[in-house]
Amino acid sequence: MHVLNELLQARLIVLDIVHVIEKLWAASRCFHTATDPAAETWVGNKAARILAGDASDAVGDIRADADHLGLSADQRGAADRACRYLENNTDYIQLLGIPRQKGT
Repeated sequence: MHVLNELLQARLIVLDIVHVIEKLWAASRCFHTATDPAAETWVGNKAARILAGDASDAVGDIRADADHLGLSADQRGAADRACRYLENNTDYIQLLGIPRQKGT
């Protein structure tokens, strides 16, 4: 019972990789149409980088892609939300056994 109480008090929050993938799919729509097979590759590449511990680099790539295309704030909204989600949840990515972002 003591262990259970400690766990409940710790209020461990786990970031589910499914939520990360959902954010990446939404962001992919800033760069690819829904039927473009390149969207799947884009999401897969970003997810692989995040799982390899390079979330900060993935964020940088997403923002650079949006900048390169000259997307307006409205056009790049989902991409920016995905980046903020990753930045705001760095500690929870680590809790899943995924290394922290570089430089943190």
